[in-house]
Amino acid sequence: MRTVPVNEFFPLIAPVAEGCPEFVMRRAIVDTVNDICRRTGCVVSQAVFKTEKGRAHYGFNLPMGLKAEGVKRLYCGGNRVRIANMDELERRYPEDFEKYEGSPLYFVFRKPYAVQLVPKPDAEYECRMDITVSVDHETTNIPEIFFTEYSDAVTYGVLSRVFAHAGQPYSNAAMAAQYRVMYLKQLTFIKTEAAAGFQRTSGTVLFNRIV
Repeated sequence: MRTVPVNEFFPLIAPVAEGCPEFVMRRAIVDTVNDICRRTGCVVSQAVFKTEKGRAHYGFNLPMGLKAEGVKRLYCGGNRVRIANMDELERRYPEDFEKYEGSPLYFVFRKPYAVQLVPKPDAEYECRMDITVSVDHETTNIPEIFFTEYSDAVTYGVLSRVFAHAGQPYSNAAMAAQYRVMYLKQLTFIKTEAAAGFQRTSGTVLFNRIV
């Protein structure tokens, strides 16, 4: 996955928000990128792995600087596996659902970086998983697409955050509201694009088995 330094955005922010410190801009950039990721699911990491008979839990690692937000899709043996919560599983399996084996029908996303397959695989299956991601709060780099394709959205989001700070030389509630409207319009576009299947990939992730 290609990345760019967070400070690449500074020249887009500083001339508009005069006097804003770099550490404030840096935090606003990371927070805005995370907000875009969570609202739109526009960045996806992919994992391909094989199950083991009787093993339900599988863990994964992400490229440095990324965090898992959720699992968008999971296919096991070519079949779509549905996401489920514990209440739903308890309704569908009258006894302890962890005792069942078979072709997996459901999965549970267990943060930070693990999934549980239900029922437990009764054989080896090849699985593919798409993971929606955001960036770590302490990262110094962000995915390149936010600079090359979504720079307007990031810039508007950052300026809406910066101007919303109260009691600072660069505070401006009216400008914060204006940029917020522009930011939300960009979010709608990105979300529509992502929903149409145009998610950007951050590459294939390493998958581990959790005993």
